[in-house]
Amino acid sequence: MNLLEVADLRVTFTTYKGLVRAVNGVNFNVKEGEIIGLVGESGSGKTVTALSLLRLISEPPGKIEGAIYYRGEDLLKKKMRELNKIRGKDVSMIFQNPGTALNPVFTIGEQITRVISMHRNLTPRQARQEALSILELVGLPHPGRILHTYPHQLSGGMKQRIIIGIALSCQASLLIADEPTTALDVTIQAQILKLLLELRERLKVAIILITHDVGVAAQTCDRMLVMYGGTIVETGPTAAVLSNPRHPYTEGLLGCLPYQVDNVFQLATIPGAVPDMLDLPDGCSFHPRCTYREERCCEMKPSLFNIAEERQSACFMVERGGSDVKHSTIKSS
Repeated sequence: MNLLEVADLRVTFTTYKGLVRAVNGVNFNVKEGEIIGLVGESGSGKTVTALSLLRLISEPPGKIEGAIYYRGEDLLKKKMRELNKIRGKDVSMIFQNPGTALNPVFTIGEQITRVISMHRNLTPRQARQEALSILELVGLPHPGRILHTYPHQLSGGMKQRIIIGIALSCQASLLIADEPTTALDVTIQAQILKLLLELRERLKVAIILITHDVGVAAQTCDRMLVMYGGTIVETGPTAAVLSNPRHPYTEGLLGCLPYQVDNVFQLATIPGAVPDMLDLPDGCSFHPRCTYREERCCEMKPSLFNIAEERQSACFMVERGGSDVKHSTIKSS
């Protein structure tokens, strides 16, 4: 049985300008101990999808529809009291910026032990000992001293390790990591990604990794879900998607990685911009930026077509059995 199943997830926001359709019919599942990558440009709906899984969208102005099954139970049908028992205990989240995720007026020890005390029947002394173990687990030196420090006294990498430790302090089986390396330098990014892989192996925790960086997904994820305009446009094992992309947008993302020509690094771009979620185009949401578009692409929205086992693409070229997409979607700048 899947650990998590998301069925026809739709998230909208009512604004003074109109209805924002942030997520439009997303479907996916997560297996025990698996790492999946939710990949796409900023504004594609990745973070809204992640926040929806724990119902962290304010209603109103937001509205979440569909079904989110965790171990077979629909989280959207649970009362807030029941949901709070799952948040942080069974399903935890790492937010984008470690500097804002920690409370500046409480010590690290107070913040970790508070989470542990909420979900585990431990004495204060036991909770403190558990907090020390958590800091050791995420590779922080001198955990006893760190317990008495405040967030501003720590580096960004240390704070991110603490956030990961807090998320795992109650032995969660699913970890949602929203751009966990964005605010960190390259060296620290590599350390955090290595830590996530080690924790997956040691604790068998499943991870949903949200990123706009294809390279990050390539290093860590078992499967990739490519997201654009609030929908998933391609899915599959990471190696297969990277070696043989079957949607023009995926090909465009891969083409945006720097490449070298005659000892000069070139940078490609995808023409145009992500769609306005207040006014999504008819048909395929990527068609205004796609050089492969046909007339029906502007009128009909393609569904996810099966390509092979665990491979799907929302492109009419796949439906008609067309060849693999090439690099004509992108241009050098």
